[in-house]
Amino acid sequence: MPVRTYQPSFTGGEVAPSLYARTDINKYAVGLRTCRNFFLHAHGGASTRPGFQFVAEVKDSSKKVRLIPFRFNLNQQYVLEFGTSYMRVIKDGGHVMSGGVPYEIAMPYTEADLPRLSFAGRADTMFLAHHNHAPRKLARTGHAAWTPSTIAFVPATPAPASVTATPSGSGSEPLSYKVTAISDETGEESLPSAVAACNGWTSSGWPAGGKVTISWTAVTGCTQYKVYKNDNGIYGFLGVTESTSFNDKNVTADVSLTPPGSRNPFTGAGTYPSTVEFYEQRLYWASSDTAPRTVWGSVVSSFTNLNVSRPARDDEAVTFTIEGGQVNEVRHLIPLGDMIALTSDAEWRVSGGGSGNPITPSSIKVKPQSYCGASHVRPIVIGNTILYVQDKGSIVRDLAYKLEVDGFTGSDLSVLSNHLFEGRQIVDWAYAQVPHSIVWAVRDDGVLLGLTYMREHEVWGWHRHDTDGAFESVCVVSEGAEDILYAVVRRTIGGQTRRYIERLHERSWQSIEDAFCVDSGLTYSGAPVTTVSGLDHLEGKTVAILADGDALTPQVVSGGKVTLPRPYSKVHVGLPYQCDLETLDIDVGMTQTGTVQARRKTVARVTLRLWQSREFKAGPSADKLTATKINITAYSAPVGLYSGDKELILQPAWNSNGRVLIRQDAPVPLTVLAIMPDIEIGG
Repeated sequence: MPVRTYQPSFTGGEVAPSLYARTDINKYAVGLRTCRNFFLHAHGGASTRPGFQFVAEVKDSSKKVRLIPFRFNLNQQYVLEFGTSYMRVIKDGGHVMSGGVPYEIAMPYTEADLPRLSFAGRADTMFLAHHNHAPRKLARTGHAAWTPSTIAFVPATPAPASVTATPSGSGSEPLSYKVTAISDETGEESLPSAVAACNGWTSSGWPAGGKVTISWTAVTGCTQYKVYKNDNGIYGFLGVTESTSFNDKNVTADVSLTPPGSRNPFTGAGTYPSTVEFYEQRLYWASSDTAPRTVWGSVVSSFTNLNVSRPARDDEAVTFTIEGGQVNEVRHLIPLGDMIALTSDAEWRVSGGGSGNPITPSSIKVKPQSYCGASHVRPIVIGNTILYVQDKGSIVRDLAYKLEVDGFTGSDLSVLSNHLFEGRQIVDWAYAQVPHSIVWAVRDDGVLLGLTYMREHEVWGWHRHDTDGAFESVCVVSEGAEDILYAVVRRTIGGQTRRYIERLHERSWQSIEDAFCVDSGLTYSGAPVTTVSGLDHLEGKTVAILADGDALTPQVVSGGKVTLPRPYSKVHVGLPYQCDLETLDIDVGMTQTGTVQARRKTVARVTLRLWQSREFKAGPSADKLTATKINITAYSAPVGLYSGDKELILQPAWNSNGRVLIRQDAPVPLTVLAIMPDIEIGG
């Protein structure tokens, strides 16, 4: 008598062949043998991924580019196309145009520089770091108004000018003064003015009623000024005023408070930092070629100011070096409660030394958390957890604070799916939080991996995605109600290499006519037509077509167009892709006769619980697939989306595994919520 088994969740993802015998672990019950071009829902189901919508070809398809997100606010987010010596801007699925051509600015980075370009953004400004180039700032004032500049690392507040020192009488003792301005907006203190000198009196010989008047011109945006006086070669604090003059009436200079000194540690080749990040109202830079373990933090709220005075004040610039047992380099700085520094061989926690204390020049505590090491791929923060690629590029780990150890610990997220990583490296990735909480990771061979990750529910499972081409770079920006993945895809068109920027389509369609299940695709929507043009980017390729909800016979693009058998009003055209979902060997636990593992069995029929789905194929193996159609409607109407249980009688296949393979190779959607095979067990 057949036994019905039930798999209501696939959140274990595609597991490694080395685990095919591990029926004893929890992941086996929710795992898959194959999860190709399906993505996993955190609630348990699996859906065929939507297609990638064609956006544009990159400026020069012979060279790699990198996509970087720029988030001005919730409603204005951009994808920046960084290529060799240029940058373009993409917004809402298309290039920002200027004068009828894509808006473009010159940038100094080469193709080889792009993978290690570090960035940190705040409001309308992005800061860029690369060890081969001086630090830069990229300012946005409009969709087609971007200004890059090399950072001078001086206070934004200018020093007072025309400073004079005038004694009230004659004397012979040399006196000298400096003045600084305080910004009304930020509280930043300028560099000191030029020296104002005069001949006055010694402290002991200062005449009664004598004074030295220090005067200067007002600084725009400043109503407060500090005056410093030379005392044996050190300028000490004399006083503060809200006017443009100050009277020294034999005031003793406080040499424990000195004016800021100019400092720029990034002065030439070998000294440029390789990473940048914000933390506690400071902008931090780290890891130059000559100082790979050193971190430099700006003055509080003055991000291009690295100045210090003597002794250092709490709000002034910070510098520290992470000393470890081996020669290593700081690769990433991550703000997460404390600052987390990822180096080439360890993970470090950086704090102010006490509970909740901020980092200051005199209070810095650096403590190792683990010794795994990180690659150059930019880490991802999900909630209160860091995801990072380990040093060699083939292991993905997470890192989060654990109260019981009062420290940051993590685990290997790739160990149960290590076949997806062996001999390969992750070269880029991005996180789309809404709607499915998926990390999209580019492998060095062009395969796109997905990780559905929801730590609070102990959900993490891998899925893999491919296309007629190779993925090279990805980034995510928010558009409307979803986080949207953009990708650079290298394709071969007419024997020539083409690099396209493509956008993963939303999968929130309400009707079959809206379903976008083709790659490098475009959509026509309007009056009924029999020809769809504008497909020059797919010239000579065989394309899939979904027209008014009907999957048509594939065609070859000729002259940039395809011809339809009759008029249609909504047509999606693009490259086809195959989606496979395959179960692990069936296990029903221990029976009266022992385990069913390795015993001959057959899946006579299977019931699938579906959601918003169309026709598909299923069977015990790829050579024994049965096609099915569901929800047949009136002849003149397209087949709609079906939700519910669908029972299939499969082609008989006695074997020792009892697997079920579900395949979708038509340009229509499929979501599987549960698989219920009926198995017959032999001897």
